[in-house]
Amino acid sequence: MSRRDSWADVGRSRLNLKGYLPIALVGFCLYLYFSPYLFIRDFRKYLLARDGGHLAELIDFQSVRSSLKESVKPLIAAAARKDAKQGDEYGPLGAAIFTSLANAMIDPLIDNLVTPKNLNAWLSGSDVATTAALGKGKAITGPQNDKQLDAMASASYSTEYTAFSAFVIKVSTGSEDIPMVQFTLRRDNWVAWKLVGRFHGLKRNECTRLRDAIRCGSSAFTT
Repeated sequence: MSRRDSWADVGRSRLNLKGYLPIALVGFCLYLYFSPYLFIRDFRKYLLARDGGHLAELIDFQSVRSSLKESVKPLIAAAARKDAKQGDEYGPLGAAIFTSLANAMIDPLIDNLVTPKNLNAWLSGSDVATTAALGKGKAITGPQNDKQLDAMASASYSTEYTAFSAFVIKVSTGSEDIPMVQFTLRRDNWVAWKLVGRFHGLKRNECTRLRDAIRCGSSAFTT
């Protein structure tokens, strides 16, 4: 083969490579776009397998704890203010004191609750934490059988991007008290995602019990 033929082969190879580049770019962009759905697939798979170790790798626990704190504090404070307007015996001053106590106590409660250890306990069907704030003898109990777990994993949901690196999953619970639970994902290293936030509204009676527990200086969660 002459040198001229060799250079001709190199030129043809470069042209072929240029032809594949747009296809590769489109494929990569599609993968980036659909990558959160791969997260949902893996999350459901590990949930059904009760695989707490792999589930924990998909969760940014520190961010989830911060998200819960930001969600719960305003709800509890709003419940206290509503009680004050409706003639609560402690009045506006009591609502203000309660809000200050809630801000001081909610943080350690959530820090102790949202952990990989408690995730494993919940997946095993064990009582994660006794919640004095939500009623005597109450506990956060995990799924007791595969049917309950399958129902959770099969719940209907909607999704949306809120930014390039932020994705929201809204799960329907089928409950009138808490009709929807929202999960927030954040992009991690381009194609990977992690759960960073979770939110649902507390029921009215839960807010009231938590308020009463904090007023009495009770510990809301013990592990």
